[in-house]
Amino acid sequence: MSQKSIRSLILTTLIGLHVACTPLAEVKEFGEATRNVSTVTATCYTTFNTSLVDARRNTAIINKEPITPAILRSPLEDSFRLRVQMLNALGGYAGALEALATKDTNAEINKSASSFASNLNSLSKTYEKSTSRSLGISSSDISVLATALKVGANGYTEYKRKEAIRNIVKAVDPSIRKVCDYLPGELRKTGNTLDGFLQAEVNAHTNALNASLSTLPSAQALEQGKKLQELSRRQQETLPLFNAAANAIKKVGETHAKLVVAVDTKEFTTAELYSSLGELEVYTKEVIEFYESTKPSAAAAQ
Repeated sequence: MSQKSIRSLILTTLIGLHVACTPLAEVKEFGEATRNVSTVTATCYTTFNTSLVDARRNTAIINKEPITPAILRSPLEDSFRLRVQMLNALGGYAGALEALATKDTNAEINKSASSFASNLNSLSKTYEKSTSRSLGISSSDISVLATALKVGANGYTEYKRKEAIRNIVKAVDPSIRKVCDYLPGELRKTGNTLDGFLQAEVNAHTNALNASLSTLPSAQALEQGKKLQELSRRQQETLPLFNAAANAIKKVGETHAKLVVAVDTKEFTTAELYSSLGELEVYTKEVIEFYESTKPSAAAAQ
């Protein structure tokens, strides 16, 4: 069965399960899925920033090129740091929304309100620093929303909880959409850049191994071949990983837009939101699976 067919089968199953969801369950699911995909994507940036430095160093050594301070520092470190901060803030916003849909005590709701404010402020700052454009929501706007949450925390009824979530989702949707429109392109560019550096490392190892095969003992040649195969496998799976993350983040924005429509309904859900949540869960699982597949195998680690 093709990957597309498997995805469709999983999606159909997930959408079927959503039908039985209780009110606010979709808000919780959106928060959880967005938090998960933001966290693993941020981890990808951190992990591959180290891989990039390793690849540049190893390529230089194999090619007998001078090792300079610049070689030992990622040329993308500063931009990667901003992407990680942005993804952490996006996940933090989603986590605060998830908490608002599930927590009951005043202290828990006040905590989620504070988290909501700090993460949206971080999202605004990192987006502006990355793009030189405004996210469209000011710190005073964010403060007003967070204060309203805290004031409403005393005696939170189901109606007040829904009203608070409705106000937040509708107020921040343009900002969330901007972030989720921006990040996918950056993720795809990152994947292509990493692919180039990792391919250079594979080529350097391949050339070095081929040049030494006539004099290298068989056992060492086999060991070097295994390491080369591991490097090649990781290089080949890096671009699909970042493309999958780009698809997932784009789906976060699309799903948030459908959440805006859903919170205006009595049931707090729509068929379109059901479908989009199912797709988001599938994309999230794909990112996690791709990330796990890029980790060094047990055999290579020995």
